[in-house]
Order: sequence, then structure tokens, then C-alpha cells
Amino acid sequence: MQGIRRVPTLLGGALRLIEVLKATVVHVIRQETGRSALGFVSAMTRPLILLATFLVIIEVMGVRGIAIRGNTVTFLMTGIICFLTHVTAVQKVAAALRKARGFMHHAPASLALFVFAQAVGALYLNLLAGLGVWLVAELSGHGLGILHPAGMILPYLLSWASGVGVGMILLALSHHAPTAAEVTAAVYTRVQFFTCGKFWAANIMPIGLVDYAVWNPLLHTIDQMRGAAFVNYTPQHTELAYPAIFTAVVLVIGFMLEWRLRHGLSLSALRR
Repeated sequence: MQGIRRVPTLLGGALRLIEVLKATVVHVIRQETGRSALGFVSAMTRPLILLATFLVIIEVMGVRGIAIRGNTVTFLMTGIICFLTHVTAVQKVAAALRKARGFMHHAPASLALFVFAQAVGALYLNLLAGLGVWLVAELSGHGLGILHPAGMILPYLLSWASGVGVGMILLALSHHAPTAAEVTAAVYTRVQFFTCGKFWAANIMPIGLVDYAVWNPLLHTIDQMRGAAFVNYTPQHTELAYPAIFTAVVLVIGFMLEWRLRHGLSLSALRR
């Protein structure tokens, strides 16, 4: 007697896809952390190192005027978390093609799946680091005093999504010119470090400097996060519409290039 043949359903396919996505994200995060608790903690110390460095600079140089009146840790963390989430997404997604070669041996793996996992892994680790800083501050009795936490979600996600889009463009470039893609990613990260406004408030920047950095979506998302975090700060030179449009454009271009790359790249090339 022949067995009953199962007909795949839309719901079953969706559940299977979610299961594969979850397993891939967990695999990527374990790779990043070295599959150990110490590696996991180490992966979350980068924001803390930057925070401590900038706090020392502010105290030693006496440049508190560059910050918003209020909690200095909140001011710095809103910039650091957005910056790190953005550049980490760019770097991880841009390097996905090289890292996916061994991963592609396992069905039903695909390049798009691995890119998604790299992006979510970057978001997860940086978000967890930010929540860790907030928890430590609350438990120590020095709360961050955030005015509208919900208002910080969209700017933060735009910081991440725009990084994913830029990373996907560099991913497509890495197939044809890997060295050029690595150099471009490094230059882009350096430019972001100096123009994203994580160390100063956009409202107190000289107009000439604002005009120089206004192209940067991170300047807008960081400034808008600070507008939601501080009761006495209202962004005057930035808006959420620009990073939203920027994110949509780079994601569309990135998905088109990824689709072309995925259909033009043989499975054997990925498995080499």
C-alpha cells in the first residue's frame, strides 16, 4: 500500500522558511561569538569601549558643550548604537559572499538567506549591547532618563536597514572587484565615523559643517533619536523622511543587484 503523498501548503512553506531563517541566524550569531559565553560578552563590549572613550574625552577636555543638556551617557549611546549598528550591517552584509561559500553546502541554504542572517545577527548583537547598557544604568540608580523610548525605534531601525542596503550594493561589487569592495567599505566606515554626528548635536553644529554632513542618513537618524530621548532637544536640521527615502533606494538597488548576482553565480562557484 502506497503512502499518502503530502502536498505542501502556503502555511507549511512559511513555517518551514521561518524555521530555516531562525536556524541560520543562530548559526551566524554563534560564529560571531565563538560559540561561548565569553565570546558573546566580548561581541557586546564594542559599544561600551566607545562609550567609555568618549566619556573620558568629554571629562578630560572639558567639552560638555557639544552634548545636549541632560544625561551624557544617553547622548553618547544614541549616537554610538546607531553608528555601530549601521557600519556593522554594512560590513557583515558586504562580506556575506565570502563567508557563504562553506554555508552553501547545506540545503536549503541560499545567498539571500545568508545575507538576511548576517543582517539580523548584526542587529541582534548591537541591540542587545544597547539594552545591556540601559539595564546597567537602571540597576545602578543612574537611569538614562529617556523621554519617548518608542520614538527611538524607527530611527534605530532605519540606521540598520540603510546599512543593510549599502552592504548589499558592496556585496554585488565584491563579486567583480573584491579588493575595491573592501576598500570602499573601509572608506565608507571612516567617513561615517566623522560625519554621522554621534559625538555632537546637529543643532549646535556650524551651518557649513551641517551642509557638509547632511547627506548622511545617520546624521538624521541619530539626531531624531536624540529628539525622542531628550525633553529639551528638538531637531532643527534633520528629518526622518530623508533616511527613509535613502533606505528605500539603497534597498531596492541592493535587492536588484543581489538578485542578478544570485542568478548569475553558479552554485559550484559558491561551493569552491
